Amino acid sequence: MESLSIAGYIAAHWLCIDGVQPTIPENPPPISKDQQKLESIDPVTKLNKSAKEKGETDGKPTTG
Repeated sequence: MESLSIAGYIAAHWLCIDGVQPTIPENPPPISKDQQKLESIDPVTKLNKSAKEKGETDGKPTTG
């Protein structure tokens, strides 16, 4: 029987430096305050936007 490795790793990264979020792969990309406000008021807009980017339709099956 194979033994499983329990080895892990620890990686440190800064979420914020002097009140500014650094642009690194571990952090989400920055968005405008207007977009943040829109998504906080109507979170469905974010879901609709991501579905359109992926080319998904309203969950309806397609024929073809």
